[in-house]
Amino acid sequence: MAETHYIAVAPHNSNGPISTLASLHLDMSIPNAFLQEIFVSFIDRYREVLTNPINIEDGSATVPDGPGWGADIDTEALAKYPATDFTQIESEPYLDF
Repeated sequence: MAETHYIAVAPHNSNGPISTLASLHLDMSIPNAFLQEIFVSFIDRYREVLTNPINIEDGSATVPDGPGWGADIDTEALAKYPATDFTQIESEPYLDF
Protein backbone atom coordinates (compact mmCIF):
# COMPACT_ATOMS: atom_id res chain seq x y z
CA MET A 1 0.00 0.00 0.00
CA ALA A 2 2.81 2.42 0.85
CA GLU A 3 4.63 1.69 -2.41
CA THR A 4 1.50 2.44 -4.44
CA HIS A 5 1.39 5.91 -2.90
CA TYR A 6 5.18 6.51 -3.13
CA ILE A 7 5.58 6.42 0.64
CA ALA A 8 8.85 5.22 2.17
CA VAL A 9 8.84 2.38 4.69
CA ALA A 10 11.02 2.28 7.82
CA PRO A 11 10.48 -1.08 9.56
CA HIS A 12 11.19 -1.26 13.28
CA ASN A 13 12.93 -4.31 14.72
CA SER A 14 13.72 -4.55 18.41
CA ASN A 15 14.25 -8.29 18.45
CA GLY A 16 17.18 -10.65 18.01
CA PRO A 17 19.70 -11.28 15.26
CA ILE A 18 17.55 -13.63 13.14
CA SER A 19 14.63 -11.19 13.03
CA THR A 20 17.11 -8.45 12.15
CA LEU A 21 18.36 -10.56 9.24
CA ALA A 22 14.77 -11.20 8.14
CA SER A 23 14.01 -7.47 8.33
CA LEU A 24 17.09 -6.64 6.25
CA HIS A 25 16.02 -9.19 3.63
CA LEU A 26 12.57 -7.58 3.54
CA ASP A 27 14.21 -4.18 3.06
CA MET A 28 16.23 -5.54 0.14
CA SER A 29 13.08 -6.82 -1.55
CA ILE A 30 10.94 -3.67 -1.50
CA PRO A 31 11.72 -0.57 -3.56
CA ASN A 32 10.46 1.91 -0.97
CA ALA A 33 12.60 0.79 1.98
CA PHE A 34 13.99 3.94 3.57
CA LEU A 35 15.81 2.67 6.65
CA GLN A 36 15.82 -0.21 9.11
CA GLU A 37 15.44 0.68 12.76
CA ILE A 38 17.42 -1.55 15.12
CA PHE A 39 19.02 -1.21 18.54
CA VAL A 40 22.64 -0.55 17.58
CA SER A 41 23.69 -1.34 21.14
CA PHE A 42 22.97 -5.01 20.33
CA ILE A 43 25.10 -5.20 17.17
CA ASP A 44 28.24 -6.42 18.96
CA ARG A 45 26.26 -9.32 20.42
CA TYR A 46 24.75 -10.08 17.01
CA ARG A 47 28.24 -10.23 15.52
CA GLU A 48 29.29 -12.58 18.29
CA VAL A 49 26.43 -15.07 17.91
CA LEU A 50 25.97 -15.08 14.12
CA THR A 51 28.10 -17.37 11.95
CA ASN A 52 28.17 -14.73 9.19
CA PRO A 53 27.64 -11.40 10.99
CA ILE A 54 25.79 -8.33 9.78
CA ASN A 55 28.30 -5.68 8.78
CA ILE A 56 27.31 -2.08 9.53
CA GLU A 57 29.55 0.76 8.35
CA ASP A 58 28.66 4.44 8.21
CA GLY A 59 25.02 3.64 8.93
CA SER A 60 24.60 1.09 6.12
CA ALA A 61 24.13 -2.64 6.64
CA THR A 62 25.44 -5.32 4.33
CA VAL A 63 23.14 -8.33 4.23
CA PRO A 64 25.13 -11.59 4.64
CA ASP A 65 25.10 -13.62 1.44
CA GLY A 66 24.93 -17.16 2.84
CA PRO A 67 21.96 -19.49 2.25
CA GLY A 68 18.62 -18.77 3.92
CA TRP A 69 18.84 -15.62 6.04
CA GLY A 70 22.56 -15.43 5.29
CA ALA A 71 23.75 -16.58 8.70
CA ASP A 72 23.06 -19.09 11.43
CA ILE A 73 23.23 -18.86 15.20
CA ASP A 74 26.48 -20.03 16.76
CA THR A 75 24.90 -21.94 19.65
CA GLU A 76 28.19 -22.14 21.53
CA ALA A 77 28.56 -18.35 21.48
CA LEU A 78 24.87 -17.92 22.31
CA ALA A 79 25.25 -20.09 25.43
CA LYS A 80 27.05 -17.16 27.08
CA TYR A 81 23.71 -15.31 27.10
CA PRO A 82 21.21 -17.58 28.88
CA ALA A 83 17.55 -16.64 28.90
CA THR A 84 16.45 -14.77 31.99
CA ASP A 85 13.15 -13.64 33.40
CA PHE A 86 12.41 -10.02 32.62
CA THR A 87 10.21 -7.72 34.66
CA GLN A 88 9.78 -4.14 33.52
CA ILE A 89 10.17 -1.75 36.43
CA GLU A 90 8.48 1.53 35.63
CA SER A 91 11.06 3.66 37.42
CA GLU A 92 14.03 2.13 35.53
CA PRO A 93 15.03 2.75 31.92
CA TYR A 94 14.28 -0.19 29.64
CA LEU A 95 17.74 -0.35 28.06
CA ASP A 96 19.84 0.27 31.15
CA PHE A 97 22.70 -2.18 30.73
